[in-house]
Amino acid sequence: MKKILIGSAIALTTFTVNKAKKTKQIINSLKVKITKLRVGSLALSMIKLSLDLTITNESSHDLGLTTFKLLKIKEIRFFNRKNNQFLATAFVDVHDLKINANDSLTLYNIPVELETKNVFENLSIFKGDLQENIKIVLILDTMGKQYELNTENFIS
Repeated sequence: MKKILIGSAIALTTFTVNKAKKTKQIINSLKVKITKLRVGSLALSMIKLSLDLTITNESSHDLGLTTFKLLKIKEIRFFNRKNNQFLATAFVDVHDLKINANDSLTLYNIPVELETKNVFENLSIFKGDLQENIKIVLILDTMGKQYELNTENFIS
């Protein structure tokens, strides 16, 4: 009985390690873009926005099935791409994330609050293409580990 338990523990550990490696490879192939931006309210100290984000899995592996749906998005951070200045954080709790290989998933109506001060200090992000001027960082949690997906290369 002891040998069966030890063998099972080793097999489970090996399986979990391999699953974590594959998940990390898939996470590194994800691309993100803002697909819709709506202004909610404007105040002297805060601007409230709602946006839709599209996440594309450019790998040849399904995301979600291969992780037994243990992957979730905890935060989305926004930065000025030119000077890397922080703009805002959206706190989300997206569970059961599933994106098939070479497919996309859109997250709708994500609330974002920007301090007006940050907007004025970074007005340059609104010149030209917003996609090219904003860096988005997704904070992902899978199997108890956190990963930052830095979206320097946006999809079009």
